[in-house]
Amino acid sequence: MLLVLSLLVLVPRAAEPLAVADPSPAVAPPRFLPVPGTGYELAVTEVSVAQYSACVAAGACTPAHTDDGQCWVHDGQTWRPGILPAEHRAPELPQTCVDWRQARAYATWVGGRPPSEELWEAAARAGTSQPYAGAADLSGLCEVANLSDRSALTRVPHWTAVACDDGFEALAPVGSLRPNAWGFHDLSGNVAEWTLSYWEPQDIVEITAGKGARVTRGGAWSEGEAAVRVDARFWDEPHLAYDNLGIRVARELPAPAPPPAATTTPDAGGDSR
Repeated sequence: MLLVLSLLVLVPRAAEPLAVADPSPAVAPPRFLPVPGTGYELAVTEVSVAQYSACVAAGACTPAHTDDGQCWVHDGQTWRPGILPAEHRAPELPQTCVDWRQARAYATWVGGRPPSEELWEAAARAGTSQPYAGAADLSGLCEVANLSDRSALTRVPHWTAVACDDGFEALAPVGSLRPNAWGFHDLSGNVAEWTLSYWEPQDIVEITAGKGARVTRGGAWSEGEAAVRVDARFWDEPHLAYDNLGIRVARELPAPAPPPAATTTPDAGGDSR
C-alpha cells in the first residue's frame, strides 16, 4: 500500500499531568522512548483504561463512551452502537470507546499529542523493512500482535483468522506481547490508534471519508493480518468511537541543553596595568 505523507506538526510540550495517588504501573503516566531521526518520542504502550480514568478524575478528559450508547461495539455478529462489555474495561486493558477529541485531550494532559501517521509508521518499522511491527512474516506475527487468530475464533467462530494463536480472545493488557526492535508494544494489533493526520484519499474508492476524517493505524484484535501491517491505513470520523480503537501519545523531544560557556583564565604573566 502507498503511504500519503504529510508534514509533521510541531507543538509545544505541555505541562506534566497531575500526580496520581496510586503508583502502580497501570495508573502511572505513559513511558516514552525516542523515535530516532524524528525529534519525537512515542509512548511504549497504548493508553490503558486506568491511565485514561486518571485523566477523567483530574477533570482533563471526558468519560469514554462506554455507557452512553455512542460506542460501536461488536455484538458477536457485527458492530452496533451499544454498551461496552465489562470484560473490556479492566484497568490494564487499552482504553477504547474514545473519539478523536478525547484521544487528543488525553495526549494534551500528558504533555503531547496523537502521533502523525509518518511518526507512527517510523516507530512501527523500527528501521526495518518488516511488514509487521516486530515480525518479518506470519510465522512470528502472533508473538507481537493481538489480532483475529485461533483464540478469536472461540469468541466469533465465523471470523477469518490467521493460523496462529496470540492467547487472547479479544483485548490484551497493554504491553503483553513482545515489542518491536525499538521497544514499542502493540503497534501491530490489539487496538487501532488515532493519529494526528487528516485522511488524504489515494484513489476514487477512498473519497467516501467525510471532511475532517482522521487516519487510524495499527489494526486491532478483531482484524486479520492485512490490517496490522505497518503500511495499512484506515480512517474514521473524529466523533466516532469503537471497541477496537484507542490512543497512543507522542511528544516532542526536549531541546538538548546548550554546552557550558567557555571560561578564560587571566594570564599570570600579562600586563598588570
